[in-house]
Amino acid sequence: MNNKKEKSQKAAMLRELNKKVSAQTFFNQPMKQPFNIPKKTIVSIIVIIMILLTIITVAMAVYYSSRIEFEYTVSGNTATITRYKGNDTYVVIPRRILWFEVTEIGENAFWNRSEITGIYIPDSITRIGSSAFAMCSGLAEIKIPDSVIYIDDNAFHRCTGLTSLVIPGSVMKISPGAFSFCTGLTEIIIEYGVKEIAGAAFSDCYSLGNLIIPNSVTVIGAEAFMDCTGLTDIIFGNKLAIIKQQAFSGCTSLSEITIPASVTQIDVAAFSRCSNLEKAFFEGDAPLVDDNSYIFNNAAPSFMIFHRSGASGWTNPWNGYPTEVYGE
Repeated sequence: MNNKKEKSQKAAMLRELNKKVSAQTFFNQPMKQPFNIPKKTIVSIIVIIMILLTIITVAMAVYYSSRIEFEYTVSGNTATITRYKGNDTYVVIPRRILWFEVTEIGENAFWNRSEITGIYIPDSITRIGSSAFAMCSGLAEIKIPDSVIYIDDNAFHRCTGLTSLVIPGSVMKISPGAFSFCTGLTEIIIEYGVKEIAGAAFSDCYSLGNLIIPNSVTVIGAEAFMDCTGLTDIIFGNKLAIIKQQAFSGCTSLSEITIPASVTQIDVAAFSRCSNLEKAFFEGDAPLVDDNSYIFNNAAPSFMIFHRSGASGWTNPWNGYPTEVYGE
């Protein structure tokens, strides 16, 4: 019994001794040196923080400026600009608003903003909506990117400040009135790929001097180039099939034209009121026309049609106009 008590007392004494030794060891240890961060590391961290702050600031600026300057709608992951509210004379349309890619310029988005002189269109845009830039009379500089597939009705109607224009081959159809009354246009380049030039697309473009229709175009719509009074030369593509009514009516500076063999149909008054037109050369068979279609009504008094020897469907006169064989 006494042995157990003695053992218990010894154990308690040893525990107490261990505590004292541990405390002394702790307090007698030398103080550790503080952790030192190299100056280069500190500088790098500061630089990274500054870059992150700059990125955040720029992103916020873009976000808020786009919200202030542009109204838009969202569909899925894409956005459509519906109205421009800013005051810049040169407008940059953003590729993205928030996390939405801007793919369309909507109907009337810039309508009648005559103070705008230039617009940047990003290559995210696939459609330029109806009357999107109509009545922007001060607009002198614009580049349509080859991402654009649709140019809708009257998109650039009465943009009288435009002097030159390139329509990329990505555009399937130049819609009715798209560039009508762009009276300052002196040059247009329609790239290969465009398939149709619709009604009144370039009507009343008085300053346009010459025109090359690419081989991809198959249809020229009604009144497409009507009253383009400055037009002196036209080169038609070799895939053109249909020239619709009054397509070139009132082009008073034309003196001669050559119609490719691919053309199978010419509608009523297609070249009427071309008062200086003296010669029309047809490279193929006589096209389909309605009786008394007045295709060349009010041409020059000396007007004559010339056709290839052996081509079918030609008579003299043909549709009321004198004909003669050429190229024999």
